[in-house]
Amino acid sequence: MFRSRTFKTAAGEVYIDRTGSRRGPTSVSQYDRTTGELTVIWVSRPGTYESEQLRQPFWLLGHPPANSPVCGFLGEKCQETDDMTKVFTVAFSTTAILVSCGCSGMCLWMKRKKGSPQAPFFSFLLEDFHL
Repeated sequence: MFRSRTFKTAAGEVYIDRTGSRRGPTSVSQYDRTTGELTVIWVSRPGTYESEQLRQPFWLLGHPPANSPVCGFLGEKCQETDDMTKVFTVAFSTTAILVSCGCSGMCLWMKRKKGSPQAPFFSFLLEDFHL
């Protein structure tokens, strides 16, 4: 009874589609820098699924934006790293591990050399500088 019909109201035409959903007029506006006002550039009327372009839109870069960001919405397109980044990461990690092991080994060796298990952790450095 009320489906697939257009009703004229004080607010304008309202279309009820075949599923009972209200379809009102839709418009797309753009700020016009020369006049300082919003200008309607596209409009769709109730009861139709077509839109009518009233004016040419102004695109900041001269064309519409891409459908998705360069790296994707979740960054999935930019996850690949180049070979030099991988080499640098492995080399830095290996160097850090070797330096840590070397410092720990040197401290243990100096502690044993002193023969005192209660010696403070860097006591050999203080004794070498006669502090």
